[in-house]
Amino acid sequence: MTWTVLSLIQWAEQYFSRHAIESPRFTAERLLAFVLKQNRLFLYLHHDAPLTAEELAAFKACLHRRIQGEPTQYILGTAGFMGLDFQVTPDVLIPRPETETLARTVIDWLNRTGAPPPMILDAGTGSGCIAVAIAKYVPGIHVFASDFSAEALTVAQKNADTHQVAISFQQGNWLEPFIASLQEESVFIVSNPPYIAESEKAQLQTEVKDFEPHAALFANNNGLAAYQEIIAQSRSFNQLAGMAFEVGLGQAAQVQTYLHATYPSAKVQISSDLNSIERIVFMSYNS
Repeated sequence: MTWTVLSLIQWAEQYFSRHAIESPRFTAERLLAFVLKQNRLFLYLHHDAPLTAEELAAFKACLHRRIQGEPTQYILGTAGFMGLDFQVTPDVLIPRPETETLARTVIDWLNRTGAPPPMILDAGTGSGCIAVAIAKYVPGIHVFASDFSAEALTVAQKNADTHQVAISFQQGNWLEPFIASLQEESVFIVSNPPYIAESEKAQLQTEVKDFEPHAALFANNNGLAAYQEIIAQSRSFNQLAGMAFEVGLGQAAQVQTYLHATYPSAKVQISSDLNSIERIVFMSYNS
């Protein structure tokens, strides 16, 4: 049998459906386009094109990886975020739409403040998606980003280079790498830290718990430990302009309480993501 682009997509769609893979047709098309080194439009324009034995073998390998639970983004090596393509590896968390809400909130605030913008400190940058998006969409901003993982910082630097933005990446624990050099500067802290409680691990999808980096997912104290540590470290900066966090389900009020306790004169707001889940806790001294 000669496999064409269309017949292979149709077969793969059914195969993925039997294995309960989400968006089976779309996933099949993305993987086949990846194997053929083309975009999805090519598949429609060349639906009757036959595949070589080498292309079939490569596609079969992708199918196997996906039904084993490996996320499509890791197979492709890329993920979209804020209209930009980011390299992703198993060393970094896959960017998610919820995190776009965080990035957009900070970008909108920076673009409307009118005052000289503060330095942006992205604590726990991972792929660098938040830092790169802010640097890309806020002209003249200075962005600094940290991560405990050297491997993650390598990915983040590649993404900054790809999108031609200048970001100072430092290895270390949350804000610690910047305290000595930026202590007297006006800074705004942004972070999507790990916020899943260890007790919730068994409830997660295979794609998440078996493939994404646990250090970027799980935190002690019912998932709240990272927020407490970042807020404690933030007290080392003498000109704190504000903070913005992505939070997990049911955590917003507690993080808001932590911020109010540390910065009683600041304004702390909670906003929701596109699924109406309280997702962003935003603190500033001017709104």
